[in-house]
Amino acid sequence: MSKATLNKRKLLHIIDLFVGIFEEEDNDYPDYRVISNKERGIVKTLKSMNLDKDDDEYLYDFLDKNKFNYYANIFDKLRKEGYSIE
Repeated sequence: MSKATLNKRKLLHIIDLFVGIFEEEDNDYPDYRVISNKERGIVKTLKSMNLDKDDDEYLYDFLDKNKFNYYANIFDKLRKEGYSIE
């Protein structure tokens, strides 16, 4: 019994956006226009995955905390949580 089916390509896109936000915030003078656009992109991508609100919040926090882990480790942790990845 799986919680939801997640698209690997969309997950990788979200992780890339989180890393881009981190890099922008790490600059001496971060451009908050870029940061807000990337955050909006993350929310838009999560909404396109048609998940429950609880799953959206969980994935947002989970991917933000694990953005620097190897992709295989991230996918394995999500599978242990009950998600299936296509």
